Amino acid sequence: MTSRRNLLTFLAFAIGLTVTSMQPCQPLGTVSPAAIRHAYQSTQACVAKSYEDARIVYELQTRLRRFPAGPAADEQKGRR
Repeated sequence: MTSRRNLLTFLAFAIGLTVTSMQPCQPLGTVSPAAIRHAYQSTQACVAKSYEDARIVYELQTRLRRFPAGPAADEQKGRR
């Protein structure tokens, strides 16, 4: 349980640094609000695109499962 909590804490910290585009050694006073806003917006756009891509793949997979198996699949089942 403790290791999972430590992992989640590390991931939250890493994501926070990524969103603010900070280096771990960089002082907080050197980060401008405009840089934080830009990093947040670009990260948000990337996440939205990844979500849409995953949704499209899931939808295609769902539609392909609706089709009956072709003759090649029947032959493979008969060989087993």
